[in-house]
Amino acid sequence: MAQNNENNIWYLPSAYSGEADGPFSTQEIKAKVKEGQLGWDNFIWSEKLPKRNWYRLIEVEEFRVLQHKYPNRPLPKFYSQGDKTKAKPQLTKFFRRQGEYGKENLYRRFPRVALSAEAIIHNNKKICRGMSVDFSEMGMFVSVDNTNLFEKGEEVVITLRGVPSIETFSVNAAILRVISEGNITGYAFHFLRVKPKTRRLIAKYVLSELEIETRCEVL
Repeated sequence: MAQNNENNIWYLPSAYSGEADGPFSTQEIKAKVKEGQLGWDNFIWSEKLPKRNWYRLIEVEEFRVLQHKYPNRPLPKFYSQGDKTKAKPQLTKFFRRQGEYGKENLYRRFPRVALSAEAIIHNNKKICRGMSVDFSEMGMFVSVDNTNLFEKGEEVVITLRGVPSIETFSVNAAILRVISEGNITGYAFHFLRVKPKTRRLIAKYVLSELEIETRCEVL
C-alpha cells in the first residue's frame, strides 16, 4: 500500500472486503491502468472529486487522457463506405430470381437457403427423424414421413447433424405449421432458443450459400 503523503489521494474498492484500498498516487493509478490491472469501468474515489462520489475511471480527467486517440484524419473511402463493387449488385441480381430462395428472400429479414442434413426431433416423449429442406437464423423446414407425432404450436428440440462447417447442434423450436400436401410432408419450425455461437455459425453459413448462388447467377 502506498505511503501517506499529499500526492496519495486515490482510493479503489477492495476485491476482498467492504473496505477501500489506498491511498494511491496518481502515478500509481496510471501504472495500474497501463499494466491492465484497472479497466475504464473500475470505480475510483477521492475527496477532490465532485460531490465526493465514486466515479468510473473513464470519468476522471487525470486518467481519461491515457486512452488511445484515433487519428484526426478521415478514414479511407474503402473502409468508411465499403467496397461497393462486389457483392451487393450480384446479390440484388440473385434476389430478382423467381423461386423460394431467390426473389422472395428480398423480403425476408432472415434469408433462407437450401440445406440437406439429418434432423432429429423430440420432446422427451416422442422422437422422429427427418431431413432438413431449408433453414435460416430463425427457423427451418424438416421433411418427415409421419406428421402425426407432433402438433402445431408444440415446443420440441431439434438436433441437426451434417451441416457443413457447423458441428452437431440442438435448438429449441416451436412448430409453426404441419404440412401434408401430396409428396410434401413435414414441419415448419421457429427457433426459440439458439446459442449465440450457433446463431453466428448459421448466419455465416447462410451468407456463404447466398454468395455461392450469386456467383453462379453471374456466371
